[in-house]
Amino acid sequence: MLYKRIAVLYTVMAFVLGFLCINIVTIIISPTAQASQQNNRRVLEVSEKRGNIYDCNLNLLVNEEKYNAAAVAPVGESAAVMKNYLGAEEYADLVSRLSKGETVFVETDEKIESSEGIIPLSPYLRYGENQLLSHTIGYLDTGTGKGVSGLEKSYDEYFAENSGTLSVAYYVDALGRILSGGEGEVLYDKYNNKSGLVLTIDKGIQRIAEECADEGGLDKGSIVILDAESGKIRAMVSRPNFDPDNIEAYLEDENSPLINRSLTEYSVGSVFKLVVCAAALEAGISPDFTNDCTGETEVDGIIFHCHKLDGHGVLDMKSGFALSCNTYFIKLAQKVGREKILETAEKMGFGTSVEIARSLSSDAGYLPTLDDISTSGALANLSFGQGQLMASPIQIAAAFLTVASGGNYCYPTIVEGFADENLNITPLEQKPPTPVFDEKIVEQLKGFLKYSVDYGGGSLAKPEGSTAGGKTATAQTGWYENGVEVYHAWFAGYYPADNPKYVMAILKEQGDGGSTDCAPIFRDIAEKIEAYETGVD
Repeated sequence: MLYKRIAVLYTVMAFVLGFLCINIVTIIISPTAQASQQNNRRVLEVSEKRGNIYDCNLNLLVNEEKYNAAAVAPVGESAAVMKNYLGAEEYADLVSRLSKGETVFVETDEKIESSEGIIPLSPYLRYGENQLLSHTIGYLDTGTGKGVSGLEKSYDEYFAENSGTLSVAYYVDALGRILSGGEGEVLYDKYNNKSGLVLTIDKGIQRIAEECADEGGLDKGSIVILDAESGKIRAMVSRPNFDPDNIEAYLEDENSPLINRSLTEYSVGSVFKLVVCAAALEAGISPDFTNDCTGETEVDGIIFHCHKLDGHGVLDMKSGFALSCNTYFIKLAQKVGREKILETAEKMGFGTSVEIARSLSSDAGYLPTLDDISTSGALANLSFGQGQLMASPIQIAAAFLTVASGGNYCYPTIVEGFADENLNITPLEQKPPTPVFDEKIVEQLKGFLKYSVDYGGGSLAKPEGSTAGGKTATAQTGWYENGVEVYHAWFAGYYPADNPKYVMAILKEQGDGGSTDCAPIFRDIAEKIEAYETGVD
């Protein structure tokens, strides 16, 4: 009887020890493997694709380009094969990691053929090699992957919610080793999701604007192109440009390439003369009102000079506008009065920030107050866009849009809506246009703008085979380099003159003049857009 009891005791002890040994071995052999494996699989994380951004025609503006890569498992001759695709340093790191039993993700210059232990991959690049609309799209924090500027910041949460991942799963044995052959399963978890933010930007027009900026010598400045009927932004360019994948290279750049100059305030100059003409016409002043320009005029003891030092002679409103005669506008502003000019400028968008997207707005600029222009001298400065007046390129484009649209202030916007997985768009509600001018005043202003291009300072803006209306400016900044005052050059206008399709504002920092720096860029853009839309080279 005693022997039987001892036998049972030994049996129980053996079972307990066996159970403990099994668990101890499991813990010792593969604590890491258990944490990273599910159902005997090891998963290699490859890439995360952030939510899409589309143009108005559902062409991708990000996540468009791909790069060559591979997932490499420690089996067969995988290391030897990869030697042909990697540099010495990268190859040494690969061999070291494979020798430890790791699966490795590598980027390559060339496309790799599939073989034992090697799975070719083509992950998405967030930004392309020559990324369009970089300032407005913005960039990401390299550490957190969160949006830092532009639309990336404004819609960071949306892009994160619509992200997806690319990974490779390998089957492993009980010890966490890749099974013979190294076959892996490529996993796409919403990685090819098509949903995204839809912009009003036209990718073709954006590319044209960027190319014309670079070809036209716009090294520092901006181009804004609006749809003449709706105010939707079709292109927005800022220069200097930057690479959103290498932000650190620009942080100390004295040219401040990370600034979106399309949304930045500047001295305005003579493009403001459109406002003074509009105010005069609204006040009932005849376009036949004349002034004899002798080259200068005195106001409050201050001598104001016209750019034509020997004078223009007698000019009416249309010719005064086309020839950009400062003395004419000084006299006209005195007749109109400061209250009416400020009222008209405010209706045309001066002094108010333009919110083009959620939490993405332009500078408000500065529209002088009545107290600011309490003297005749201050009013004289304002009459040709000088003094304290400041505005951004998007504000100038919107102001000229009030004429091109037929008398309405249309609120510029850059977001059309959101596309679902089937690319069905849910549009954002847009602010309705605000009436500004009646039809008669619009037609008179259109006549001034067309005359300026046909016979005045904007002649270099006229597209071949078409018409345009617009105004040049060469704005004093009040700051100097090497004892010489710096000027900003402008051209703002639209085409065709009679039935406008697009409104543009072009700014060049430290320019020589709007007629030579900016008007030719306007012409080139107009001609290339026409070719793009008609399919004619």
